[in-house]
Amino acid sequence: MELVVGDVHHLDIYLRHEDGRLATPKMIGWLDFGTMRLFASFVLCPISSATNRSESIRNEHVIASFISMTQHPEWGMPRSLYLDNGSEYNFADFIDDALKLVADDGLSRLSPIIRAKPYNAPAKAIEGVFGLLERNYFSQVPGWIGGDRTKAKTSNVGRLPVPFPGSIVELEGVLRAYLTLYETQPQSGDLQGRSPRDVFFESTTAGWHRIDVDPFALRVAFSIEETRTVRQGSINVGGRRWTCPELQSYIGDQITVLIPKYEDWLSLPLKDDRGCWLGNAVPDQAYHPLDPEGARETAKRSRLFETAVRTMGRSLPRRNLVSEAIASAALVPDLPVPPSEAVVKLRSDAAAIGRAIEETPKQRRARERAELERDHEIELERSERSLIAARRAADKRTG
Repeated sequence: MELVVGDVHHLDIYLRHEDGRLATPKMIGWLDFGTMRLFASFVLCPISSATNRSESIRNEHVIASFISMTQHPEWGMPRSLYLDNGSEYNFADFIDDALKLVADDGLSRLSPIIRAKPYNAPAKAIEGVFGLLERNYFSQVPGWIGGDRTKAKTSNVGRLPVPFPGSIVELEGVLRAYLTLYETQPQSGDLQGRSPRDVFFESTTAGWHRIDVDPFALRVAFSIEETRTVRQGSINVGGRRWTCPELQSYIGDQITVLIPKYEDWLSLPLKDDRGCWLGNAVPDQAYHPLDPEGARETAKRSRLFETAVRTMGRSLPRRNLVSEAIASAALVPDLPVPPSEAVVKLRSDAAAIGRAIEETPKQRRARERAELERDHEIELERSERSLIAARRAADKRTG
C-alpha cells in the first residue's frame, strides 16, 4: 500500500440492461504496486438516450470504489495514489491532505497524488494486469467478446453476441472468483516467482499493518464548505430549500454548509459560526397555501426559534449597562483645548444682566450686598481724594 495505481477498464463482456439493450460493464481497479493484488469494483453505466451508448464512469463511481477499498480488511488507506489525468479522478485532490498524514515522511509539501504520464511503469503495470485478466480469466465468462466488438466469436458466427446470462451482481460474483484465482498464480519480474497472495502473507508476517480511515470522514473530505444565509429556519442550496430543527432554532444569520462535490447526499452537514457541527439539513417540504399542515409547521418553527432565544437569554450573564457605559466613556480620550484668539466684549452691563438671569434669591442678595460694599468703598475713596485735594489748595493759599 505504499503505492496504489488506479484506473478504469472497459470489460470485454456483454451484459443486457433491463430494457434489453446490450452494454459492457466497467471495472474500477486499484493495483497495489508492492504485491500486484487488484481491488476491483464493477459498474454498469446507464445507456444515454441521446447517443444510445453507455455513459462514462463519473467521479462518484470512483469515490465509492476508493472508499470501499479503504474499508476492506486486507487493504486500508494507501500512502500514495498513482492516477490517470481523466476527469473521473478529480476527486483525489480533495483527499490530498489526508494522504499527507498517512505518508508521514516529513515531506508535507509534497503531494502523495501522482498524475500519470505517457510510457510510465506504474500505468503499464495495471494495464498489463487488465490484459492478463481478460485473456487468461475473463475470456472464460459467457458473454466475453474478445476485445473486438466489431467481430463475433466463433460460436456466434452469423448471430448477435450472446450476453452474460445474469445481472451485474451475478457477473460481479463470477469475476471476483477469477480475481482470487489470479492472486494465487506465481508471477515473474518483481515478484520473483511468487504469487500476489504469497507476497501479501510475507508482508503481514513481517509486520505490515493496515491504515484505517473513517468512511464518513472520507465522504466529508469530498465536499466543499460554503456560507449560506439563514432565512426563516432554512437555507438555499442548489435551488432547493433545506432545513432541520437545529437550523430552525439557530440564532445567527450565517451558516456554513458542507456541499458534496461529486455525489448527491440525502442531507447536508451544517457548521455554526464557531465551526462546530450543528446538524444535518434535509430538503424542505413545500405546502399548499390552503393546507393547514403548512400553518402548523410554521407555528412549530416559530416556537423552536422563540425557545432558543429565551434559552440564550437565560444563559447570558446579567449586565449593568449604565456602569458599562460610564466605564466605556471614561476610556474616551479628552479633546484638546485650543488657545483663545480673542474675547468678544459687549456693553459693560450685558454680562451682569446675563448672569442675573439664573441667580437664586440667595445669590442675588449676596450680589447686592457686594455691590453696596463696593459702592461704599468707592464713595469713601472719592471723599478721601476730595479732602486731600482741598487741603492741598488751602496750603497753597496760605503759603
